[in-house]
Amino acid sequence: FILILTLATSIVACNTTRNIEKQVNSGNYDVAINDALKKLSNNKSKKSKQASILLLKNAFTKVTERDLDNIAYLKKDSNPENFESIFKLYQELNNRQEKIKPILPLSVNGKEVKFKFNNYDAELIEYKEKTSNYLYGKAVTLLNTNDKFNARKAYEDFEYINDINPNYKDVNKLKDDALLKGQDLILLSIKNN
Repeated sequence: FILILTLATSIVACNTTRNIEKQVNSGNYDVAINDALKKLSNNKSKKSKQASILLLKNAFTKVTERDLDNIAYLKKDSNPENFESIFKLYQELNNRQEKIKPILPLSVNGKEVKFKFNNYDAELIEYKEKTSNYLYGKAVTLLNTNDKFNARKAYEDFEYINDINPNYKDVNKLKDDALLKGQDLILLSIKNN
């Protein structure tokens, strides 16, 4: 029984490591990071988990590089439509780091594995403001068209602005206006025969 249990455990452990490696090789870095973090959540110093540590570092390095390249490309385009995408990429970069920090330090063969973390606070604040400002102008323009469907789109934009930047300008009032303009009003008449 003990032999079968040990064999089954080692097969599952190898399968998990192979799955993480497969995700890294196919470019699903966030899935690989999440799988590696689950595996490393308990007893991270076991020898059988060292491959997962290296795969975690590899996935983190590659996805960070990919996201920073995307941000650089979007910034070169200088299109205000990209502000929201840039903001979301910075959020993902920051959230990914925050997921990894609690399990640190990690070591392989007695050597500490270093992760290069960056502080994205200034970029997050800058692009939160740029995104809010751009969407605010766009939503106000939509709201002023007096079209029901544009009012609904404006409401969604005001809602998003309120989520990322609470109490931004007069968003709450404009959101209420957009809700009123975007509603379908139906008159019902009930007659009892």
